[in-house]
Amino acid sequence: HDLKKGDYKFSQTETGEFNNRFTLQFAAAALGVDEFTNQENNLIISNDNDILKISANQIVKSVEVYDMLGRMILNRKPNKQSFNLSVNTVNKGSILVIQAQLENGAMVSKKMIKY
Repeated sequence: HDLKKGDYKFSQTETGEFNNRFTLQFAAAALGVDEFTNQENNLIISNDNDILKISANQIVKSVEVYDMLGRMILNRKPNKQSFNLSVNTVNKGSILVIQAQLENGAMVSKKMIKY
């Protein structure tokens, strides 16, 4: 009986020990979280000295970089899936907010610390 579909009900008519009354069965499916593996609006950002390396699974139409005070540091229209941005004017330890508009119109926002 699948316990997800409802409660198991039985009536016991005999007394005694029943060692094989129940079995436990497992599905062969692996554990996983689909929302992480099937993201269609994925944006990956890495920080290498004064360069932000940005890549996406589709074309990035525009990207804006802000500091924590809300000041725009960069505004670019790369129209590429992978590209680099120079952030040499930003101090180490600064928190940056990167907003990108993808080809499908989705807006993706990422936060990072410049190191």
